[in-house]
Formats: sequence, C-alpha cells, structure tokens
Amino acid sequence: MSAAQTLERIALEADREARSLKDLASKLRSLGAQVTSAIGGTATGEDRTMLGYVRAVERDMDRAADALFTGAKEAREAAAAERRREEQQQRQQSKGTR
Repeated sequence: MSAAQTLERIALEADREARSLKDLASKLRSLGAQVTSAIGGTATGEDRTMLGYVRAVERDMDRAADALFTGAKEAREAAAAERRREEQQQRQQSKGTR
C-alpha cells in the first residue's frame, strides 16, 4: 500500500469517527433537553450539576469531532501531495530508463 493510499485510509477513518462523535453529541443534546424538560423547575442542585457535566461532554465531543474533520482534511491534502510526488518520481524514473 502506498503512502498516499494509507493517508486516504486514515482520512476516511477520521471522517467516520468524527461523524460518529457528532451523532453521539447530538443524541446527548437531545437527551439533556428531554431531561431538562421533564424535571423543569424541580431540578435539584445535583440534577443541574449532572446536566452541566452532560453539556460539557457534548461540547468536548463536538470539539473532538471538529479536530478529526480537520485531521481528515489534512490527511487528504497530504495524500494528494504524496500522489503528485509519486507521479513525479515515476516520470523521472521513466525518463532515466529511456
């Protein structure tokens, strides 16, 4: 497997993981909203603290997903650069064998 192919595989995996994190963060947001709606103004301090933790985790997951999306983009760019380098190297080798 070439370096470009490896980088493409990494990009695909990072995209897949980022989408999973975004989906999970969205589900946490939805569950948090449902809990908030259900307990309304009767929430104890402990309830509010727990909801705060859930919100913090959801934000952390969004940030992690964004970082993975950025990493995937950079891996795709690196793969494209590697493919260009490999193609240039092949052209130079073919010129040398003529």
